[in-house]
Amino acid sequence: MASYDKLRKNNIPLHFSISLTNQCNLKCIHCLRLKDSKNELSTLEVKDIISQLSKAGCVCITLTGAEPFERKDFFEIAGFVREKGFALRILSNGTSIDEKTVNRLKRLKCELRITLYGITARTHDSITQVKGSFGRTMKGLKLLEKAKIPFDIAVVVLKDNFFEIEALTKELKRKKWKFRNDFVIYPGLDGSLDPLNLRITDEQLAYAVDKRLIDSDDGLSAQNDKKMALTDAARLNGYISSMGKIYPSFFLKTEVGNLRKDSFHNIWNHSKKLKMLRDLKVKDVPCSHCLYKYACNRDCGLVEDKNGHITIASEWCRIMEARKETRNHEKKD
Repeated sequence: MASYDKLRKNNIPLHFSISLTNQCNLKCIHCLRLKDSKNELSTLEVKDIISQLSKAGCVCITLTGAEPFERKDFFEIAGFVREKGFALRILSNGTSIDEKTVNRLKRLKCELRITLYGITARTHDSITQVKGSFGRTMKGLKLLEKAKIPFDIAVVVLKDNFFEIEALTKELKRKKWKFRNDFVIYPGLDGSLDPLNLRITDEQLAYAVDKRLIDSDDGLSAQNDKKMALTDAARLNGYISSMGKIYPSFFLKTEVGNLRKDSFHNIWNHSKKLKMLRDLKVKDVPCSHCLYKYACNRDCGLVEDKNGHITIASEWCRIMEARKETRNHEKKD
């Protein structure tokens, strides 16, 4: 395969996420999804998009949702992804994974990411608002482990489940299950700010950083290059909604094209919005004066503000400040 820099320079879309549906069997309190599941891409439309991605040089596809297993044609689509030679990842809440599903997943040779919200049913189910969801998710994880299907766990951290995160982290390490604690909560895809009320408090954030519940690699010594491109979104990866709209990433909701109206090739190579994003450098964001702008997770931290400007989500600023304070204390000690 060509070098990473060459692929990046030529805007080869190595990885794309495709949302198959807005339908979900859970009702998570922090959910970002749009509730409208009408007029979603048909099986044939999804397959056509996958074929277009193949021609464009894409090598990895992530199938997501809401909950991708809610689509009756899920395995037909997933099978087509593998037939085209893509690496396949699936993002799921894990509640639909039974022995029959595991057998089909094993034949696909894929990997999964499963969301988890606590170490007890009481806490997990209070977040999903569906009684019994914790038991079903844990059963699914154990079946995946038994079948030796690769998976990792996304632990979504809210102020309502924070009190269990340290114990959950220890338990996942004991089980030797790969996981990542996700502390960043975004507005809803419909623009709702309600999910932001669930973000952890400053005190909880300071504790999480001190206890290394957030990744210990704080990146504060990242490359200081003002000419460095702002993001790989719109260059190496992107996101396609269940309605066929293309976005630079799941979080950066700047629509750059619609696959029901134009081809992937034309959108990816000729979109003025994509060109604008690709031309952005670190120095161009409104927060460019920040000492830690080079250390932020810009690929998933980029958002469009109310004035249409591309910037770093303020939550990343809060996390970086907490990391800075902790590192300063460590130096003094």
